[in-house]
Amino acid sequence: MHSTASDAFINSCLATITHLIPVSAGVFYLVDRDLRPDHYILHGMPDKTHQQYLKHF
Repeated sequence: MHSTASDAFINSCLATITHLIPVSAGVFYLVDRDLRPDHYILHGMPDKTHQQYLKHF
């Protein structure tokens, strides 16, 4: 289970990283034991684009 507090912390980290390193978008992944995305937080990326990425990779 993923808490709102941890999501807020992850969002804060993504905002800091993307402020220091100029990028147009970023994604944070928590992965399962098989290294597959279990939970993710998007920063500046449309969900549709992310879903296409997940299908491809």
